[in-house]
Amino acid sequence: MELQFVGISKTFGKNPVLKNITACLNEGVYGFLGPNGAGKSTLMNILTGNLSPTEGRILLNGEDTYKLGSAFRKQLGYMPQQQTLYPTFTVEQFLYYMASLRKMRKNIAKNRINWALSILSLDEMRGKPIKTLSGGMKQRLMLAQAIIDDPKILVLDEPTTGLDPKQRIAVRNIIGEIALHKIVILSTHVVSDVEYISKELFLFSAGKILRKDTAEHLESELSGKVWEIEIPENELHKISQYGLLCGITRTSGKIIVRVLTQARPSLSAKAVAPTLEDVYLNYFGR
Repeated sequence: MELQFVGISKTFGKNPVLKNITACLNEGVYGFLGPNGAGKSTLMNILTGNLSPTEGRILLNGEDTYKLGSAFRKQLGYMPQQQTLYPTFTVEQFLYYMASLRKMRKNIAKNRINWALSILSLDEMRGKPIKTLSGGMKQRLMLAQAIIDDPKILVLDEPTTGLDPKQRIAVRNIIGEIALHKIVILSTHVVSDVEYISKELFLFSAGKILRKDTAEHLESELSGKVWEIEIPENELHKISQYGLLCGITRTSGKIIVRVLTQARPSLSAKAVAPTLEDVYLNYFGR
């Protein structure tokens, strides 16, 4: 399976939001990383048919997705960033409603809904009205509706928003498990969501793809450029002179700061292994 973005551009009025996005995706998880306003959600809305591109087209196995129409949408699962839910529906009613929109047979819908509720730890909530759910439960329900029809292409926009750390890890693991024979696009600005499960990362800024690479390679490019320095707390205001601040840890009256810079910032500085957060700050943290 091959999904191609071919010269996708989008302009709202005189404001260009996407600029000539070209990429080719196969089975696996792809992380779309970048700050808010970088164009990630706009590209997803074009892929799902909620927006039309100003220029360019999207191809699935060489065929134009616009011409494929409902045949393409049948293969697509989408979890939008906004929680578009019906507050008076129960959890189960909502999922059956979404299954009916996808024209799933009732027996298949029943099995898939039971499966989705189970793996997302929502089984006990199936009879509860959506308005009584917590924000994290609603987020998991949005993921459930995206996966009930076993789509070949799964589009997830900020899927872990509002989840606690335990739920975030669980959802991340579920995405990794179900992605074996799917194309999964996961858009986020939380780097831990994509660090360990992504086949490749796309770094977005101002409507363009700055880089496309593996997390491992992006991190290796910063080898020898990330340092830790121990300083007294009263010297913290001077840290900007050493480089880009990546993190602060307090211990026993001292502060250990993590900085990104080309050369050793001081004699006491210790080189440390780069992380994807360092990569993110290198591209977007200034």
